[in-house]
Amino acid sequence: MSGAFVFEQSTLPNGDRLVLVGLDDVRLNLADGTVVATIETGAFVITPAGIGAAIEATLVVDAGPFVLGSPVPLTVILFINTAPTRIVQTIEVNGNEITIDVPAGPYLKLQLGTPAALVSISILDNSLSGVFVFEQVTSSTGTNVVRFGMTHVSLDLGPIEVRNGQGIFVLAADGLAGRLSADIAIDVPNVAIGGSFALSINNTDREINETLPITGGDPLILSLPIGQYFKVEAIGASITIGSVTLTADVSFEKDAADEIVIAANKVRLELGSDIVRVTDGSGVLIITSADDDGNGGGLSGQFEVSVELNIPDVTLAGTFGLKINQLATPFAARSVVIGDETIAIEELPSNYLAVELTAPANNGPTDDGPDVDGLDVDNDGDNDVLLTVAGQTLYADRLAFSQTSN
Repeated sequence: MSGAFVFEQSTLPNGDRLVLVGLDDVRLNLADGTVVATIETGAFVITPAGIGAAIEATLVVDAGPFVLGSPVPLTVILFINTAPTRIVQTIEVNGNEITIDVPAGPYLKLQLGTPAALVSISILDNSLSGVFVFEQVTSSTGTNVVRFGMTHVSLDLGPIEVRNGQGIFVLAADGLAGRLSADIAIDVPNVAIGGSFALSINNTDREINETLPITGGDPLILSLPIGQYFKVEAIGASITIGSVTLTADVSFEKDAADEIVIAANKVRLELGSDIVRVTDGSGVLIITSADDDGNGGGLSGQFEVSVELNIPDVTLAGTFGLKINQLATPFAARSVVIGDETIAIEELPSNYLAVELTAPANNGPTDDGPDVDGLDVDNDGDNDVLLTVAGQTLYADRLAFSQTSN
């Protein structure tokens, strides 16, 4: 072990003794370099009320197949305070001023890595990197609150690749809340899955607004609606099996009102040929729970998708739409956010079902495909061809079926 150490002892105005310990560039080498730890700066404060510490160190482990802190040494940042009040002290070591400033305790914070020097762990051909933070604080009511966060996370695990991982979780006496997000890609023979995925949860009975500071980077912020709340979201998600690819933005959400909201946007299905084309799918379905006596409840919402069918002697082109409300009361208009877009749901009558097929909105080529060979029979600016079979053509702006009941 080598480095600079300083010990100071003083008497506080109330007569209590205060001991300060400072460390600068303290190096520990174990097993001929298998483990190398360096305390770049450190300070300890010892008082009758408790102990405070602030340490910034680096760690490198090279033990055969297990490697930690390579090629960049692992940065370890530690703050401790067992005293009930904030500790702020400064000590000079080797010409450098080292300041310890920790919140009132009991308090503990451990950070592994910084955005400029990520944690790097390698086991055989698998690797994990990122910044990880653990913090335990004492709330204004005297209860312990635990926060765990991560950012800049990457994971390579064979065919699974994770990038841009970030998350924050908060554990308190009244429950757990958190959010986790990442870009995920899975590539195995004949199957590929990818997209940006996120999970949010709040099982407390309050709104969540928490912040977790990251040394050397931006803080992690958690804002969630009142619980019980759960949401899974996949943006730009895709799954490819052979020549078939399905892409979409999808979310599943359960809120405090015990509603289940399922939303989809930018739905597209490619079957490897132009025989069938499914594009522009979008909609929201909401499941309302029945009351305690089993009354009420049902499915409400709307969904639409554009479909083209091209087989010899048969063509079909149009937008299929579904509107449904199984509730005994009208469904009020509302909107749902998915990704960076908002999907609007119009007001729906009670006990209502409607299915419709609308002709394509234009005659020319589109960004998604070739010209739909149609005619504007009624001169209203759209394409009126819905279906052609063996040279026989059905012209219509819209075909619709609706049903209501009292």
